[in-house]
Amino acid sequence: MFVLCQFRFLAKMILPRSGEGPTESTMQNGFFKAVNITTSARSSPNDPVYVKSVVNGKGDPGYSLTASVSPLSSSYNPTNP
Repeated sequence: MFVLCQFRFLAKMILPRSGEGPTESTMQNGFFKAVNITTSARSSPNDPVYVKSVVNGKGDPGYSLTASVSPLSSSYNPTNP
């Protein structure tokens, strides 16, 4: 519990307060690129399948692109591949 209180105290000193986010210019000029490389389970010893997916976005990923990135992270369903 003590460690949590220390962390919260430091976070409040470092992180921006509510309403002190990035400027409009910063949000418009931001970007991100996420690369995912996946290897399938081998159906035979010599033929694994490799898949590379790349997601790009223009705008600040922490603010303006949150809504467009969130569906990507929730689209995985292990029961229905």
